[in-house]
Amino acid sequence: ARSFDPDDDTQALIWPRLIDARGATQAITPEAVAREMRGRFGRGPGLEPEQLERVHRLLTGARTAEEKVRRIYDLARTGVRYVADVRGEGAITARPASLVLSRGWGDCKDKANLMVELGRVAGVALHPVLVRVTPGLHWPGRSHVSFYDHAIAAWRDGDRLQYLDPTGSTVEFGNLPD
Repeated sequence: ARSFDPDDDTQALIWPRLIDARGATQAITPEAVAREMRGRFGRGPGLEPEQLERVHRLLTGARTAEEKVRRIYDLARTGVRYVADVRGEGAITARPASLVLSRGWGDCKDKANLMVELGRVAGVALHPVLVRVTPGLHWPGRSHVSFYDHAIAAWRDGDRLQYLDPTGSTVEFGNLPD
């Protein structure tokens, strides 16, 4: 990625005005984008009783945090179909984990959000992570939600941060898709 040069008139930076039910977002620093997006994950009702029962069954016998995270990752990776649905508010807001689990499909934000919610139920802290997987403009010190085009989850295992991309149905725990 190349840096933005305001004196080079051959480059352009377009700041889209993303609007949802809460209004427009114009966050332009990494910290502001993080604050903005934090409110777009973990929304909605908690899991339904039968969903909680399913999660508890899934986690039965998992003795370590890593075992729990592996099982959560596998459920999100293979038990929830990846479908890119960016209509309406879903373009930048993760859908509730209960909805994703009940219908059995979701986009990257939905699957990452599901992992975070399942981690909460399991007592393991998982976090949503926004990434850019396609080449794009790099503007040091500035950010915007439109700079990111993918969401994954992260889990801290001691001193190591493990990134988990549940959209790759054939990608085993500990690896990221190409």
